[in-house]
Amino acid sequence: AWMARCCFLPLTPVAPAVLEGKQNILNVVWSRLYRYAERLLSEHRSERIKEAQKNEIRRSLQKVLSGIKGIKDTEKKFSGDLASMQDVCDGLSLSRHFHMLVQNILKLAVGDHNVSDRYLVIQLDDADSKMQRVYEVLEDVRKYLMIPNLVILMSVDQNCMSDVVLQDNLRCFPDLIRIDENRLSQDLLKI
Repeated sequence: AWMARCCFLPLTPVAPAVLEGKQNILNVVWSRLYRYAERLLSEHRSERIKEAQKNEIRRSLQKVLSGIKGIKDTEKKFSGDLASMQDVCDGLSLSRHFHMLVQNILKLAVGDHNVSDRYLVIQLDDADSKMQRVYEVLEDVRKYLMIPNLVILMSVDQNCMSDVVLQDNLRCFPDLIRIDENRLSQDLLKI
């Protein structure tokens, strides 16, 4: 009964090549949401969309983009005035901004229906193909994109992901190297 009520709205899949260079998954997800929102807005031109709804989507897009910039642009220098501080955002705020953006897009996509059983779906193909970046991608998804009504599908090799998590933990906590790696790997998989 629950699945019969659900509506999944897939966005353009993310190819591994998109994450090359300095691109991060948050910008990629933002761009997918932006393109989808723009498409919905252009499809609804003939209909009377409230200007307030359009403005709310655009404000949500801007808040998310500013939040990403504030978190990911670590080299930015702040002059101390309020205008230069507007991009500063903590992780909880960025997650809330993503949530509001998803909610606003869903309201536009499905009308005034209850959006609680509507989901935007973003597919990350071969997320483990960029091994040097895969842990960062996993962490960004965990920290900022684990929000209601957004489904992130990742195609990965589970053994490879376990190894990446293990290696990152061993790098961060060198004292763990003294522990039996097989036992540690089993313990990490239980988490």
